[in-house]
Amino acid sequence: MAKILLTNPELVALIGEMIEDERAWDPAWVAVLCDRFRDLQRDHGAEVIRTERVRQVREEGFDADHDDQNYPGQLAEAGYCYILSALRFVSGHAPADIQRAPPPGWPWALEWWKPKSASRDLARAGALIAAELGRRKRQHDAFVALVVQACVAGGADREDAQAIVEMSIDDALAGDRIEVGHPDHDWGVAGAAALADELVLHHLEGGQA
Repeated sequence: MAKILLTNPELVALIGEMIEDERAWDPAWVAVLCDRFRDLQRDHGAEVIRTERVRQVREEGFDADHDDQNYPGQLAEAGYCYILSALRFVSGHAPADIQRAPPPGWPWALEWWKPKSASRDLARAGALIAAELGRRKRQHDAFVALVVQACVAGGADREDAQAIVEMSIDDALAGDRIEVGHPDHDWGVAGAAALADELVLHHLEGGQA
């Protein structure tokens, strides 16, 4: 039987129908319910993290502009510290000891260290890691835009340059063993111009683009 995805109201309605007409003993519908409950269980962690991320933005003001002010990896460092605090809660350490001081590597002032419980700290860690991924994606996209702009300034067609850069930039950076945000690389106009020449413009000079 093909898997059927149900919304929560549909799930409640289905359970009610099965109770009324004893369809709960139908193996096919039992399979539907089992699949749905597994879906809900799998989604719980992601939903908790999403809720915490929304709270950070709405209540704390930690939106994309704020996150972009952090150095590469800083949000992930904070998330890692909250993972460690969650493990300490699970291991039975006294809450007062956990709250007294953050683990080594905490990237912000002590006043921002706010461990609560294992579950809440794991949610906070996940939200911080999600924020770091968002920050990295924005930095990546901004650099891609600079590279494309440099290609166009050098005579390339914008759509062609966009396609080539998006397809090849990650491999080019990986070949140099760097990722966007690496402190030893120029992520400004000069760095973009150099990569534009490597990926696109030298092909123009050779009549290949």
